Amino acid sequence: MIHQGIPEHAIKPATASGPITRIRRTTEPGPVDGAAPETAGRRLIRAGPPYSPTTGSVVVRLPAHIAIVDQETLFRTMVVDALARDREVKVVASLDSVVRAREALTGRRLDLLILDVEQRDGSGAHLAAELQKMNPRMRVLIMTRHDVTALIESTKRHLRRPWSYLSKLSNIGRDGLVETIKRVALDTGSASAPAAVRQDPFASLTGQQMAVLRLIADGYTNQQVAERLGLSRRTVENHLLSIYRALGIADDEVNPRVAAVLLLLSQTLKL
Repeated sequence: MIHQGIPEHAIKPATASGPITRIRRTTEPGPVDGAAPETAGRRLIRAGPPYSPTTGSVVVRLPAHIAIVDQETLFRTMVVDALARDREVKVVASLDSVVRAREALTGRRLDLLILDVEQRDGSGAHLAAELQKMNPRMRVLIMTRHDVTALIESTKRHLRRPWSYLSKLSNIGRDGLVETIKRVALDTGSASAPAAVRQDPFASLTGQQMAVLRLIADGYTNQQVAERLGLSRRTVENHLLSIYRALGIADDEVNPRVAAVLLLLSQTLKL
């Protein structure tokens, strides 16, 4: 069963308008963790004009490039094996930690990032926000045993490309898993505008609070923020609590830190 948190576009078959504009063959390396290189056909499927933040049009290149970040080796292997026979998608990275993922995926072309919110060395949600900041076209599929409904709803409010959610506890077979991943990765619909928010949700924040939030959005820990701004860690933590209240982020958010970062990114980068 797919959780209701998954956006509507993720459970509809991917479609594309217009002709296939180019067909060529290329050899590309396999997943980062050691899969052998393979030769695969690549196609460009054009849906409207080339992508632009203004129109929201997208160009999907096949195979869609997918990265998986999960500390559970068995789970990663299962997903890689399930996708291996499908020519429309290709796993280009399979990683077991936030640190390795940040090093391997920064600046790399990705169409879909699959990951758990809980990683042994950091927050998967924060990693997803960082990578989507650099690549606003990249889609995110959260696969976890945790209830992340509040986080998914937060992305619907704040991002032009809301994240999708599939529970690891779902009674979904191999074919259903592959189809769900493909629908998220290959969706060619226009980017959806986030729900209406206040014109300037940051108007009530002080200069120091904005400085704290910007550093948090750049991936700094509370201690690192404190050191850079010459504050105590306790002051940084108090600033964050004030920021959450000012931005209307509920106490029961699955990760208020990530929700605040998503809101900042949506306002400054039009994700």
